[in-house]
Amino acid sequence: MPPRLLASLGLLGALSLPSLGLARGGCVLVFGYGETVSHIADADLSGDPELEAELSLAEPGIGFRYEYFSILFLDFWTGNGAVVLYDQADDSYYPLSPEQLRALTGRGPDEFSAPLLYTTPLGWIVLGALGVVLALRTWLDFRQVP
Repeated sequence: MPPRLLASLGLLGALSLPSLGLARGGCVLVFGYGETVSHIADADLSGDPELEAELSLAEPGIGFRYEYFSILFLDFWTGNGAVVLYDQADDSYYPLSPEQLRALTGRGPDEFSAPLLYTTPLGWIVLGALGVVLALRTWLDFRQVP
């Protein structure tokens, strides 16, 4: 059996084992999901003392919160993104209305661009690069055939 085919079958077999996906008892985490915040800018809440007192954030920041699904620690799906106010010291975040966002930053939600790894997850970039390398290698192999 060719080594590449054997490696591919081994990877598929490992991915299909349910015990690896559960990450219990020190197993390797193969699948992951959740939400994360990508930092955009530090937030200065001193202009809105009411909001500052209500939220009492240690390190306030403006970020882009989104959900993700990953395989082998590489995101393959991202979605439900929004600009939020979050605390950089912990994992808490607070959705902002367009008026609150404009008051804090002077910009509306449509004026913030989504992070690159939200619009194009890293897993697809890695798979694309591997595909290009495989295509080049195949093309070079065919060029050498007499």
